[in-house]
Amino acid sequence: EHDTEYDAIAVAIATKLDSIETLSAETSLATGDSIPLYDTSATTNKRITVSNARLALSSWTETGFYASSSATTSCADNTYTRIALGTEVYDPGNLFSSSYYATPTTGLYLFFGCVQIAISSAIGTTVAGGLQITDSGGVTLSSVNFDTAITTVASNPGPGGLMVVSLTAGQRVYLTGFQNNGGARNAAAGGACYLGGWRIS
Repeated sequence: EHDTEYDAIAVAIATKLDSIETLSAETSLATGDSIPLYDTSATTNKRITVSNARLALSSWTETGFYASSSATTSCADNTYTRIALGTEVYDPGNLFSSSYYATPTTGLYLFFGCVQIAISSAIGTTVAGGLQITDSGGVTLSSVNFDTAITTVASNPGPGGLMVVSLTAGQRVYLTGFQNNGGARNAAAGGACYLGGWRIS
């Protein structure tokens, strides 16, 4: 009886596979097309749309970017300054230009970045980095900061970090740097300052 049950299961699986093989191949996927799957957390069969599958599997290749500094940026004392990122290392969707990332769609985005600013004296000096969010015309909407760092050497290794931000399509994201060393100081060139990210949801 045990072998009979397994034989029946094997036949059923083979039949399903044969049925799949007889289906017509889809050569023009639409975003509303569905793919069946089994949801282990809900313990039930569900479906995923092509648009959601594409986002889950290809978000880095479609929305990802990475850019770094090719020249120094003069950072005024005691203020956040946009850092010039002249080297596009990775930008398959052409979403990064003029030192900012333009969000292609509304959703949650993960960003990582770092700012390095050369200072004359470490005593009492704060160096920080963060993101500036603007509308499509460059008007500032909000700012969020990475971890700050009290420097202990004349050229600090650079504060940086990761952050998840909810954004609307068309908004811009800039990397910013801060220092209060008593005068203008330069954010480093040669890729020492960088920003990258992609949509995660």
